[in-house]
Amino acid sequence: MLAVKLKYLLLLVSFFAFSSVAGDEARVIIEKNSPVTQGKALSEDVGIEMWGGTLNPIIFMGCELPCEQNQVFSTADEQQIDMSIKLVRGKSKEVKDGTYLGTYRISGLVPAENGRTTLDVVFGASNGNLWLSAKDIHGLSNIKITKVTR
Repeated sequence: MLAVKLKYLLLLVSFFAFSSVAGDEARVIIEKNSPVTQGKALSEDVGIEMWGGTLNPIIFMGCELPCEQNQVFSTADEQQIDMSIKLVRGKSKEVKDGTYLGTYRISGLVPAENGRTTLDVVFGASNGNLWLSAKDIHGLSNIKITKVTR
């Protein structure tokens, strides 16, 4: 009986030790005291730049603050260990008419076949800030978010 209890205890300890190291959520503030968060609703769309210079809104102008929206991303290449996203805010669908918020690298992905690593990326606006967080859906990656360019 003692051996069974010890085995169970070791399983629990290893589970929680692994959980605290891998799969942690990373979060970064994109824009402190953002002018688009200075009311009761978001005053511009916030999203990612797509090929061709178009803005793909993730959180939309007019959403009541605080607000957040999830977007799921998966890897496109074999053994991919990071991905980059360009963030923009604006009222136009054209990136050139908006405000570039920077390029952010999400790193620490577990190398795998393309499409196997999936991230839950949350774009949000609260407490006067625009922010971004990311978490590996399967809890295997140790995610980090860094700003690459302004």
